[in-house]
Amino acid sequence: MKRFIPRRILGGLAVAVLAGTGAAAVSAVPAAAAASACSSFGITPAAGSGQTAKVNTAFATALQALVCSPGTSSQPVPNVQVTFSAPASGPGGVFQNSGTSSITVTTDQNGLATAGTFVANSTPGSYNVTATSPYTSSGQAMFALTNTTSGVATTITPTAGNNQSATVGQPYAAPLSVSLVDANGNPIPAASVTFTIVPGAAASGGPGAPSATWSTGGAAATVTSNSSGVATSPNLTAGAFAGGFTVVASNQGVNATFNETNLAAAPNAVAISAGGSQATPIGTAFPVAFTVTVTDANKNPVPSAPVTFGAPASGATGTFSGGASSAVVNTDANGVAAAPTFTANGTTGGYIVTASTPGVSSVAFSLVNQAPGASSTGYWLAAADGGIFSYGSAQFYGSAGNLRLAAPIVGMAATPDGRGYWLVASDGGIFTFGDAHFFGSAGAMRLNQPVTGMAATPDGAGYWLVASDGGIFSFGSAAFSGSAGALPLTQSIIGMSATPDGRGYWLVAADGGLFNYGDAGFFGAAAQLGDHSIRAMAPSPGGNGYWMSNASGVVYGFGSAPISGSPAASGVLVASPIVAMATP
Repeated sequence: MKRFIPRRILGGLAVAVLAGTGAAAVSAVPAAAAASACSSFGITPAAGSGQTAKVNTAFATALQALVCSPGTSSQPVPNVQVTFSAPASGPGGVFQNSGTSSITVTTDQNGLATAGTFVANSTPGSYNVTATSPYTSSGQAMFALTNTTSGVATTITPTAGNNQSATVGQPYAAPLSVSLVDANGNPIPAASVTFTIVPGAAASGGPGAPSATWSTGGAAATVTSNSSGVATSPNLTAGAFAGGFTVVASNQGVNATFNETNLAAAPNAVAISAGGSQATPIGTAFPVAFTVTVTDANKNPVPSAPVTFGAPASGATGTFSGGASSAVVNTDANGVAAAPTFTANGTTGGYIVTASTPGVSSVAFSLVNQAPGASSTGYWLAAADGGIFSYGSAQFYGSAGNLRLAAPIVGMAATPDGRGYWLVASDGGIFTFGDAHFFGSAGAMRLNQPVTGMAATPDGAGYWLVASDGGIFSFGSAAFSGSAGALPLTQSIIGMSATPDGRGYWLVAADGGLFNYGDAGFFGAAAQLGDHSIRAMAPSPGGNGYWMSNASGVVYGFGSAPISGSPAASGVLVASPIVAMATP
């Protein structure tokens, strides 16, 4: 039930505030009472003067002015305008009905002008609101008001729960608490405080933005401060993604910030980040460091996880810096562990180096120790992860094995002098190594089918790309000699090679079938050998033969192409399938 509390009596006018509504109110005033208050001509305060309100809150009593007529028997004057004006700067406020520091209203039948609810601004201090009317031509009513910060929170300070950490999916140890005090250092009881979770930024390549939830649900929770001015949040539970986030506690524009951290769970997976497939001459260091990333079940990188890199104890193998066949490296803040420099021993052949962390299956790096200058001819093999294997006279000039690829490597071509090569990804992106130059790519094109191979022109000033449907893309000095784009293919095209004079090229399909264009001759196909898992080809010197390789690294020679070695022949189990070949 609403009740009326008398607030003030001015000149016989009883004024009241409607308790419990939060809005200013004035009681009805009988005409006789208003008339008896008119002792002289002019405008006078009738209600609301002498009040105090907290900053940014409404004054309890509406401002009310009485307008009286001239003469010895002065009477209230109805239907005349009265303008209430508050200071435009400093301590002041706004009238709720106008939204500004002034409002004009009309007197009622009792000569009373009521300004409605008046809200204090954010500046503390005392000031006057004036009421004037054209009817009185001179004189004004003055309302003395005060804005106060007493009982208004000016500071919110974290008192518990800041700078905590918890494992993803687990509760934080302590709820968050803040203390609210006013400008005089007094605690603010019964104040509403909202705790809002603000997610952190997702790490580059990470699974998602770190955040949390309240035990009450959602990202925001509103509580009330106790008698000591302390507000305590519900319990907080870490979300699925690792990383830092914040919680903001706010009350009427005053804020406090908490910094919290979700920690990754136990290691669940190890993945090769770089160096997965490599070859190097005996006695030399492998060019790309063996690198792995350790993640938990939610794919969060796990820091400080011990990773053991281990090489075979005998045969074709190598040693890490210091001469040991194994090395233990802790992952960094991004869950990445890079092995020390690894150097091939004096025995040629292929082998595996493993990387493992406790409780998780290991991963394998496929490596080959090569005999330098073993042949006057040679070739490179490229794996889908960008790793490079070089054989015979083919030299290593770098790889994409240490890059974060948007699409897998599918093709390779060498420069005419054999001192560089290109790699192409399935999205048409081009990577250059050694003296290979960039002449354009299909990376920005809308492809009907993915790119599956490439070949270079004999002058090194251009290259072709081929798509799985047999379509050809030409760049630089590469001339179009035909395509399989209009043929009903049994299997997709997976690679191509150009003749030494650049006047023709071969396309090879996944089933080992061969298509020749221009002056490219036919010297046989892997399909005739029963291998339907071909993934790459390269021409022999002079253009009178070519090699083909399947996904496992089995190499076939046709025409004048001798076999110089292969991962399969060396006993290497490749970490990523072979997808391309090239010749110096």
